[in-house]
Amino acid sequence: MTMTLLSLPRGAIKRPPSKEAATHLAAKAALTARRRERHVDGKMYLVETYDRPLYNLSQLSTKAARTNMPLLTIETSASGKVSIKFTELGEMAKAVLKADWPMLIGTYCHHKLSPVLKYFLQLLRFFPLETLVTHTKGPMSLIEAQRFEKAAARVLAIVRKRLRSAEMKRAVDNFSRNARNNFGSFMNGVDWLAERHRHVVSVRLDLFLDNPPQPPLPLGVKPDIKVAARLISLRERFMRWLRETYHGSLLTTAWALEHGRHRGYHIHFWAVFTPDSTKAVKVLAEVLGQKWKDMTGGTEDCYFNCHEKVNEYRYRMIGHIDFQNSNTIMGVRALCAYFTAANLFVKLDLGGQRTFGMKGFPNGPLKKPGPKPKMKPPIMRVPLHLAAERFVTWI
Repeated sequence: MTMTLLSLPRGAIKRPPSKEAATHLAAKAALTARRRERHVDGKMYLVETYDRPLYNLSQLSTKAARTNMPLLTIETSASGKVSIKFTELGEMAKAVLKADWPMLIGTYCHHKLSPVLKYFLQLLRFFPLETLVTHTKGPMSLIEAQRFEKAAARVLAIVRKRLRSAEMKRAVDNFSRNARNNFGSFMNGVDWLAERHRHVVSVRLDLFLDNPPQPPLPLGVKPDIKVAARLISLRERFMRWLRETYHGSLLTTAWALEHGRHRGYHIHFWAVFTPDSTKAVKVLAEVLGQKWKDMTGGTEDCYFNCHEKVNEYRYRMIGHIDFQNSNTIMGVRALCAYFTAANLFVKLDLGGQRTFGMKGFPNGPLKKPGPKPKMKPPIMRVPLHLAAERFVTWI
């Protein structure tokens, strides 16, 4: 008999299934998931969603831990029947449960998961996804509503106790520290760079190995870590060539390593040059892309020149840019979040190899002689939680 939220008696926490059994159950559930696609090879693959499930889960856990708000309340109708009304916290929980979690398990099977995400996936083994929603639709008897409210409160109390524990807080802090530090260093570096160079040339590339878009990996199949190691080695060679070739005009560089379902491991790359280095930024980006192609021995599929579609970007921060332009400032904030914020939730499992780096940024603000001037608000810097709220739309 399937155990539901309603039928779970107090303290009846059973040992979860093994990791292999859980993976098998997730794979089985994925076949009936609403978001799926069948590739031309006849195999079924999981489809990405962009409803911010990991970010929404993070927000839900924060609100649950910091407040005593219940998940739901009981309302009485004129007919004598009662109905369940979800609170703000309950609506957040419903939104999280609507995500395609079997798909997400498959997408991030090669990542280290945040402690909150791991705990949530453990809960999903005990409580079916649809329980919170399906048992609260339409009018019901007062006894049934009170029974459900009591069970929901019991589960929420267990969750709150875990989220508020010193052990969980310490684990979350340890997991997110690098992401926070990387974002802070990146934001500071760009802020200090903008103090010294208002007008610059900004170049963005996506770097791959010679692998055109492929069918995504089936659920449970991990990518080859050797591919990531080779990509990191080539990136180091490419950066050395870049500094040697453009040492007079190259100001700074930053990069982030990711894994995509269709393109596998790849690198997001950003370089900033002096404003007089070139007038044709698209051509400069193409030169860099061609050099990467030569180093990898690949084809045109091994890089993407972001300047091919520069007008499609919502925030303009590539090409000839002004660091004091409001649209550019928003674009830089989005870039810093894009390069670092995902590690708040999931991290590539590469055996300790770095997935983010930056070089050439100033080590501090400009030092002004004379009396200390009145502090002005920073040009670029913004707290990570605000950046994540505004720009984290992909995870």
